[in-house]
Amino acid sequence: MSVSVYVNDIIVSCNDLAKLEEACEALIPAAMKAGLAFNAAKCEGPATTITAFNVELTHANLAIIAERLEEFARDLGLAGEQQRRGILGYVNSVNADQAKVLATP
Repeated sequence: MSVSVYVNDIIVSCNDLAKLEEACEALIPAAMKAGLAFNAAKCEGPATTITAFNVELTHANLAIIAERLEEFARDLGLAGEQQRRGILGYVNSVNADQAKVLATP
C-alpha cells in the first residue's frame, strides 16, 4: 500500500481492493479524531481511476484532464516564450504525449 500526501490531499494506492477499502474507511474517523475534515466533493474511490490536481491517475498512467488541457492551450496562445516553456514543461512532466499535442500549432 502506498500513501501520497500533498498539502491537504491524500491518495491511497493498493493492488488489493479489500485492503484499500479498509484503509479508506479508517481515514475518515482518524481525520475527525485529529480535528480535520474530509471534503466530500473531493473524495473519490476506491476506483481504478481517480482525479487529483487536475490529473487523471490510473495504474502506470497520468493524464491532465481535458478541461485543464484546454485552459493550457488557450494560455499558450497568449503566452510569452518563458511562460510557454513553463506550461509545456509542466504538461510534459505529467504526460509527454499530451505535451506533444499541445505544442503542435
